[in-house]
Amino acid sequence: MKSILSLAGVFIALSCAAQAPVSPKTKPKLSLRQLIHRNPNEPNSTYHKHFVVDMVDGRLHITRQVSSSVKTYPVAGGSLIALNVGEWGGGLYYKPDDTTCTGLIVNQKMVPTLRKERYSMVSMLLSDPNFKLNDAPLASIHDNGNASAITPFKGSLLVGIGHFSFTDDEGSLLMVTRTEDGFTTEKLMDVGDAPVAITTNKDKIYIATNKGLIVVDNGQVTLKLPWVSDRFWVYNMAMKDERHIYMGLEKGYAKLDIITKKFTIYNYYQP
Repeated sequence: MKSILSLAGVFIALSCAAQAPVSPKTKPKLSLRQLIHRNPNEPNSTYHKHFVVDMVDGRLHITRQVSSSVKTYPVAGGSLIALNVGEWGGGLYYKPDDTTCTGLIVNQKMVPTLRKERYSMVSMLLSDPNFKLNDAPLASIHDNGNASAITPFKGSLLVGIGHFSFTDDEGSLLMVTRTEDGFTTEKLMDVGDAPVAITTNKDKIYIATNKGLIVVDNGQVTLKLPWVSDRFWVYNMAMKDERHIYMGLEKGYAKLDIITKKFTIYNYYQP
């Protein structure tokens, strides 16, 4: 009987309901001591984690991961690192596999790879297992703003660049192309708000900001859909088809029907 009740509890723990996004203002605030000593790798720790959505063989695949200020994407000879530490800034960097590399060409200018301390105060405050930039030689590709998302597009990479604070948001979409000796970057458009996730489907680009969804087709904005709640945070997105898009959230995931504008949130509640 106990095993049956336990199994029932597992199913009850997964609650799926359409509801408005929860405002971040309702989240409990942590003290400086809690920030310094929290460990997101602990099995029972729920702070600073989120859900990631992906389409695998046409079916939705959901995983739960520790949130990170760093996102990486493999490129020829190394990896691109998108750093986003909010009000403390961030940037887009190249980390070469060859640790003896001294520099590369970015937009026809030589950029050195440097080993220097980056955001040591933030590293001390954030117990982020992926926040390991101080020991790596990095070349700056774009250091004017937070880099929050990287996704492939037409042989290049789309990168969301944002500047945001408690009072102001602005962002842009950057096209980054790997060349034989470095990178070229091109600003495609201003987004208005700080991008937090990007995905694509054929020639269309879908940009999630903390205020809404923006759809871009051949350089033109064809849809702007605001979130119900201000500063609604999307961690990543995955397209099922041209109509349906999934979004990874802090407590679960969401499904958006772009045609009907129906937005459904599925929250996972920990027992």
